[in-house]
Amino acid sequence: MRADLDEKIARAQGMDWTSVVARVAEIAQRARQTALEAREAGDRAGVLRAGDSELRALSVLATNGADGEVDIARQAWTQDVSVAVVRLARRGHHTVDAVADELDALHRPEIADEIRALIPEPTTTALEA
Repeated sequence: MRADLDEKIARAQGMDWTSVVARVAEIAQRARQTALEAREAGDRAGVLRAGDSELRALSVLATNGADGEVDIARQAWTQDVSVAVVRLARRGHHTVDAVADELDALHRPEIADEIRALIPEPTTTALEA
């Protein structure tokens, strides 16, 4: 439950992975627009500062393996699917076994084992024993 709470707080504050990547992409777009406006105004220093800001924002996106907005969206989707699988595993949902089996079929047993380890062990009550 703690991880769920941490994620809700991060998302509410705009600090979850998806929000941060979107914000960095927005910064790059705003910096590009600012550079164009500075160029039109003949502000060489403004062009350089805005260009530097755009470059730094794009560098952050590139280090995350993003080549464009579609890649950013795919990374966000992948992150969200991962969170969903972890949540289901912690609740002991049966579909997680199918996900782990698929990961085994994709030759990723280390990930499958990690997911299976999240599934809580069934408890027995005094009436079942």
